[in-house]
Amino acid sequence: MPIPTAELRAAIVIVAAPAIENFLAKHQGERFYAFAFDCNAAYGDIIACFNTEDHYEKCLGAHLTRYAGKKSPWTEEEAKELYRWNTGDWAYQGFFDCHPTPQVASIISDIEEELDEEEGQQAFLDAVCEALLDLRKANAFAALPNGSELSLFCIDHEESSAQAFERMKRLDPDQK
Repeated sequence: MPIPTAELRAAIVIVAAPAIENFLAKHQGERFYAFAFDCNAAYGDIIACFNTEDHYEKCLGAHLTRYAGKKSPWTEEEAKELYRWNTGDWAYQGFFDCHPTPQVASIISDIEEELDEEEGQQAFLDAVCEALLDLRKANAFAALPNGSELSLFCIDHEESSAQAFERMKRLDPDQK
């Protein structure tokens, strides 16, 4: 059975849009630069994440202070990239989990076998990325201050941010 991408996209939008809108209403005044769905495609996991400029700067600053004059596991440029895009270090990592909602869970349970295969996982990730674009079109991020640029991406637990952004660029050529 192929992945029902249109159905999955719609289910994600139905459950994530109000969660995003409620989250943003509770966090007015914060400067968000990115929203991501952090996924484990093999299991159909989709968790929503936001990060702020302030939290990014705090984490990066702590790293640079910790390794001042010492050997860091990363160059400064690598650390900047890591802390900017690694959702595990974000202020609001996992503020909402799409998977356990009935709308998404029923689809995931129907496609468990497909998610065991690389092709199924890629179709799943593409559908999640397309749901992000649908959320943008549905104005789920409208509560952000005017002029805010929000990077959107979907990342699997075993891939780099570069791979995630390549997928977004393939699906949305206007993505920055």
